[in-house]
Amino acid sequence: MKRPVTDSLSGSQYVGSLPLGCQLCHRGQKLVLFIGGKCAQPKNCCWYCPISQERKGKDDVYADEILVKDPKDVIEEAKLIKAFGASITGGDPLFNEDQRELTLFYINELKNEFGEPFHIHLYTSGINFDPDIAFDLMEAGLDEIRFHPAEEDFHRIQYALDKGIRVGAEVPVIPTPEYEEYLWNLIDYLDNIGADFVNLNEFEIGEPNYEELGKRGFKLKEDTAATVEGSQELAYKILRELPDRYTISVHFCSTSLKDGNQLRNRYKRRAESIQYPYEEVTEDGTLLYLRITSTNSTQIDQLYGLLRKKFRIPRNMMKISKLELETHLDLPWFLAEEKSFTTLIKKYDVKAGVYEILPFRDDLFEVCEYTPLQ
Repeated sequence: MKRPVTDSLSGSQYVGSLPLGCQLCHRGQKLVLFIGGKCAQPKNCCWYCPISQERKGKDDVYADEILVKDPKDVIEEAKLIKAFGASITGGDPLFNEDQRELTLFYINELKNEFGEPFHIHLYTSGINFDPDIAFDLMEAGLDEIRFHPAEEDFHRIQYALDKGIRVGAEVPVIPTPEYEEYLWNLIDYLDNIGADFVNLNEFEIGEPNYEELGKRGFKLKEDTAATVEGSQELAYKILRELPDRYTISVHFCSTSLKDGNQLRNRYKRRAESIQYPYEEVTEDGTLLYLRITSTNSTQIDQLYGLLRKKFRIPRNMMKISKLELETHLDLPWFLAEEKSFTTLIKKYDVKAGVYEILPFRDDLFEVCEYTPLQ
């Protein structure tokens, strides 16, 4: 009798149980800590590396989208998204001594700040993994490690198991016969040594690897932005054909779950932390507000007073920002639907419109959509 396949979100499925790290990621409760864009460039994966040129080969650390300039930035970002844990990635965060030291440092910092229940998992190729590294990670408090190994490095996974760390693998599902054989070998090996899970990620195509994947004959799946044709089908096949003698959990994570639900939920949590009273958090985790702009700050001051008096808008639902060349007045977006409000605004020489922005400020400020006031 085959093991039952359970449907998850956005086309994802699993057999067995869903790893805790995945459960937290799905809810947007994991900080993504990127520790350096360097790795050993393993032959089994360097050809499709999805890391952007901005990060690849660099020593920079990112907490989600935030470039880390001080360790406090990591703690602050974790608080803003109300994180229950962190995933440590790269490059390979265990690639060299500097990255390993940073990795151990941040595991300690996060555990000290948020306590032992704060769940931390780490991604590595395992190419240089050894008992000493496993011991250091265990001592620091790492909860879970996810390998993406070449077959000659499968044996290194045992070092983590020996130290009591929860162990799994996380690999893309590349739709070729050769890679399907690799996946079966990996799953079989992990099940035999008593590892906990295998995560099968839908194979993605993007700007960093688009040219190389095209040369190798991979195609974009119809009606998708970044999914390789045939990846999901192969993952479903593996889940259906898992021998019932296996006890290991196997999870297929779709691109739409990773780039949709997961990201959207993290954005919502961040938006709720940074929103001003006049902003509204959308279902996509973006922020909505109305902005009136003028090069004449006196006009904005007059409008502010008039809106306070005529529309009885509370002070905390309005914000004036005086810049070098223009002045902004920010307000709740729904005023744009009030005829008396729009009639009033048209009497002034100002620009007005509804902004939808990503949940970031300052250098990362980005407008998703702007709708001028009609």
